[in-house]
Amino acid sequence: MQAKKTKHEYAYQPTGNDQASLDAFFASIAGFPASVRETYAWIRYRSEVSFKGLTEPRWGRFLVHSTIVLLMGAFVTYQLLGDLTALKVCGLAVMAGFVSTQLATLAHAVGHNQVVRSLKKLRALSFFFGPISIGFGHTWWNDKHNKHHANPNNPQKDPDLKVSVAALSTSEDLATKNLVQRFLIRHENFTLPLFFALQALNARLSSILFLTKRKNRKDRWSQLVGISIHIAVYIGFLWPLGRYGLLFGVIHQATFGAYNALIFATNHKGAPEGDESMGPISKQILTSRDVSWGKMTWLISVLMGYLDCQGIHHLNPEAPNQNLPKMRVIAKRYCAGLGIEYVELNPFKAYLAVFSHLSKMSRWARRWEKSQKAA
Repeated sequence: MQAKKTKHEYAYQPTGNDQASLDAFFASIAGFPASVRETYAWIRYRSEVSFKGLTEPRWGRFLVHSTIVLLMGAFVTYQLLGDLTALKVCGLAVMAGFVSTQLATLAHAVGHNQVVRSLKKLRALSFFFGPISIGFGHTWWNDKHNKHHANPNNPQKDPDLKVSVAALSTSEDLATKNLVQRFLIRHENFTLPLFFALQALNARLSSILFLTKRKNRKDRWSQLVGISIHIAVYIGFLWPLGRYGLLFGVIHQATFGAYNALIFATNHKGAPEGDESMGPISKQILTSRDVSWGKMTWLISVLMGYLDCQGIHHLNPEAPNQNLPKMRVIAKRYCAGLGIEYVELNPFKAYLAVFSHLSKMSRWARRWEKSQKAA
């Protein structure tokens, strides 16, 4: 494999000993200002992972993953056609929630161009894994998610921090909230997890509203039709099942929403806030949190759709999921050279950090309420 040509003198060049080469690189820029050192390190890091082919799209494992998930979905559908009991329906609904969330992670990979770069194939995959499979508009997701990647955990610019029923940053202006919203925020350590179950429905509604307002998009009608087909087939299939259909629908959507929310919650919630003054590496790494669990990390990766490698995913959102563990090793070396902390927590500590942050925000909101009453 030949290195991609670059005019930058600090680009990666293979030497046979990457660590020694990296040590020499950092020694050569030791006298530069921190911001310049980080910029040069970013250039070298990007050229290294590119040279090693780690950011090139891969479809093999994606095909295997999607086939397994779709077969699981077919199994659930087949079982619903047989004799049903309440317990069986509940179990199938939970499995369906797992399937839907895995489909959402596959849609996430497609949206980041991790699978194909051909525009025609990308549109076809986006349509299937978005509107048809889970009832989400892919342009809504891409618009929102790209803004998040550009400014992770930035209270002013990250749309993932804009939650009407919670405050995720102390920069939130509580005075603009109504009484119900302030009540929910004061108790968000208890109430927000309950809203996780509604996330799938909220995402579906948000994408529909997004598409209806974007009248200049050529593909908005195809996505709206796709979402309509998804909803019509879903209701049409469950309606004849009567009370079992209702039970399945409620548990399925709640599991889908909660599972999806729990995957994304560990990524940034409670991590340091970002701002535009941060460098290209620190902006992504310091605002993110990885989840790992020793020899069981592979299982965490499968369950989380490889979003457990959140820091490296933010550095290279276009990199295929299966390459993220390898890239994490490389990124850690650069972070060590720059003195940037690369945070990895086991699942228990990661969720503890999330819910501790929600408790902290609840206490902050209650103090704000008391200060307003005392004024």
